[in-house]
Amino acid sequence: MLVGTFTFFNESDLMVHQLETMLSVCDKLVIQSDNATEDCLDIAESYADGKDVYLLKNIKKDNFNERDEVGDRQRLLSKARDLGATTCYHTDVDEIISPRCLPLFSDILKSYKGDKILRMYRYDLWDNAHNYRLPRTGHNSGKVIPMEKPPMDGGTTPYIFPVLKDSNYIPRPIPNFHAGRVPIMNLPEELCPGVDVIHYGYYKRSLITSKGKFYQINSTVTHNSWGPDMEVTAAEYISNWGMGRFKR
Repeated sequence: MLVGTFTFFNESDLMVHQLETMLSVCDKLVIQSDNATEDCLDIAESYADGKDVYLLKNIKKDNFNERDEVGDRQRLLSKARDLGATTCYHTDVDEIISPRCLPLFSDILKSYKGDKILRMYRYDLWDNAHNYRLPRTGHNSGKVIPMEKPPMDGGTTPYIFPVLKDSNYIPRPIPNFHAGRVPIMNLPEELCPGVDVIHYGYYKRSLITSKGKFYQINSTVTHNSWGPDMEVTAAEYISNWGMGRFKR
């Protein structure tokens, strides 16, 4: 049984898209509110039926200092196990499989034997639907997505992995950030051929700005700063690559 999992906070404009996409390929979903905004939680509660979609809730006084990605993913994994999952598909609300790839993805899942971890190509969108950035490579900022797949690095995500009882996420102090996508297990990894994941996290300027503020606070704890390679300006698009045809 395949159980899909993700944690959400303020992604109300993408929630339905992700929920419907995952329900089309997963047997069940376990979703977790991380002190989510009211509008986002309303959508989640409208889907949660305790049969196909299970809703977990985190209640916090301080979203930053109580941030616990490792604990969140462990709770999702534990609930998936309780439901009898044999395989887990973990992602984020804003990392959504391209609709044209869903038939192929379903076929891959049918032949999946749980002997490896599958990861997928990810396209980070910046400001509009035709410009993307490869992870942490500044020279790729603002490039227009070509018809054929560009090369991707090893940081692709999300993952499909077998649910093994003896594998868990390694505990870390709170707050913690960017926890591993899969629990610790000694299995080979393989790229999921032909399955593209669209990362909508940076598709509008307000989200890029808010993410930048978070990383600036984060850097005091983890020393992972929001560097120039994570910034893309409208001027950069216009002067180097031009604006995309479709604005979200």
